Amino acid sequence: MRRRTRAERSASFRWTSITRRYTARRTLVLMLGAVGLVLFIACANVASVLLARAVTRRRECVIRAALGATRARLVRQLLVETGLLFLIGGAVGALIARLSVHTLVAVAIAGGYVPERMAVAVDGRVLGFSLLISLVTAAVFGLVPALQASRVDLNEGLRDSNHALSGGDRPNRARRLLIVSEVALSLVLLIGFGLMIRSLLRLHAVSSGFDPENVVQTVSDGGRSFPEAVAFWRTALEGARAMPGVELAAVTSRPPLQPARGQRFVVEGRPSIVEGEEPAAGDILISADYFHTMRIPFIRGRAFTEKDDETAAPVVIISQSLARRYFAHEDPVGKRVMLKERSPMSCCSAPRPVEGVWREIVGVVGNVRQDNLEADPAVTIYRPYSQIVEHDMFLMVRARSAPDAARVAAHIRSHLLRLDRSRDWWDVQPLRQVIHESESIRTRRFVLILLGSFAALGLVLAGVGIYGVTACTVAERTREIGVRMALGATRRVVFTQVIGETMILAVAGLVLGSVAALALTRFIASMLFEISSSDAVTYLGVSLLLASFALLAGYVPARRATQVDPIATLRHE
Repeated sequence: MRRRTRAERSASFRWTSITRRYTARRTLVLMLGAVGLVLFIACANVASVLLARAVTRRRECVIRAALGATRARLVRQLLVETGLLFLIGGAVGALIARLSVHTLVAVAIAGGYVPERMAVAVDGRVLGFSLLISLVTAAVFGLVPALQASRVDLNEGLRDSNHALSGGDRPNRARRLLIVSEVALSLVLLIGFGLMIRSLLRLHAVSSGFDPENVVQTVSDGGRSFPEAVAFWRTALEGARAMPGVELAAVTSRPPLQPARGQRFVVEGRPSIVEGEEPAAGDILISADYFHTMRIPFIRGRAFTEKDDETAAPVVIISQSLARRYFAHEDPVGKRVMLKERSPMSCCSAPRPVEGVWREIVGVVGNVRQDNLEADPAVTIYRPYSQIVEHDMFLMVRARSAPDAARVAAHIRSHLLRLDRSRDWWDVQPLRQVIHESESIRTRRFVLILLGSFAALGLVLAGVGIYGVTACTVAERTREIGVRMALGATRRVVFTQVIGETMILAVAGLVLGSVAALALTRFIASMLFEISSSDAVTYLGVSLLLASFALLAGYVPARRATQVDPIATLRHE
């Protein structure tokens, strides 16, 4: 198939493994890790509730033990109740996933994140995995509360008939440990999200070397002979420039964000290099106004002109990166290079041999991020299309304004079809849209959306957990708080103590989470752009956000603690 396609059409196709392109193993592993963290936070919340309920059920367990129930039987009963709770939650989650999976996949396909024919469904394997996860999490997170509730002292329990047994400080320690874990894991998710946000912002702000505003592009499949191609593109450029609202127009074999063909070259006067080990550069064919159309700055020398045709001396323009690398201490303008290993039969049309011809460097232009926005500026050699034409060429049109660009995009294809209806014209789209949909940005945006969703969910769950544990602790310590207030403690002191205990747990979680994030964010280091996985600004900002959220979650229970009536407490005592 590859050989047949190459023979029938141009060699501009870049064959890419669909599995390698779309599987994105690192991204999938990252998402699996994020799901695992959210699952742990949710289960920690449930475990906190079960621990609180274990305290209230201790009298029930005491009575059942007095009637002959063994501790193993009590633990088994509590685990069954917990398992039913987790299974119901898993069933509801599977139902929601089944109802929403088609919408999520449609959104992912529309955004270009996954292939159009990708099959995603909630089948038996997914349901089985959900069942297994529900049972495992029920056993892991339900065991400690079950053991805590079943640990009874019959003499002490039956003698205390006025108040629910508290079981000492052990349940409180377990709940505090769970809160610290929730805060730590939530911080890891938020730090990953913050790093991806800053990375994407840096990528959008990077200097691409060209100006994409108000530029539209389209591509034609070629197959024309050299004279036909040159004549066609000259006519097409004249017609495009005459369209209302058009400022400039040019053609190129490779627009920005499309890797150029590699071309080996040698510099005249340099020592001989072993065949096949010559330096390589991207080889791009352009028309005379290409640099002005794309607003790529000139460093020195001149641009191509209409006189640089097949009858003129072969000339090239090089990028600044190539000039710095191979002409570091001299002016490259006027020097000559020879291009090698290009076969005009497969991809190009030329009036004379391509290899073995010395070409004069007539100019140097600014660097362009040709391959993608995150790659270093490409080392590039530009040649006039009027001396060699590739089969597939791109028409780049710069409009005077955004409304003009929209009109040009709507009419440029019909203009080209009037010139040649035997060819296909594809993808008439704004260059800004091409950048927005480029793989560098699209992949990061997809990860950002998913990671942001998990981070937000983790933040909410952590806040709910902090609120629940603080409220439960205040409820259990109502008598203690009432006695302290009766002995002279002010409401402000009580409020400060409750908030202080909450923030101590939050700070402990932040410290633990920061250490964990330093270790785990290395897995997304390859997705970051011009930012370290240990970026201090991100860590500090996210920590302050989570600390503020913890303070807000503990505020209501702390206020409730200040409303305890000491007189009623003493009367109850």
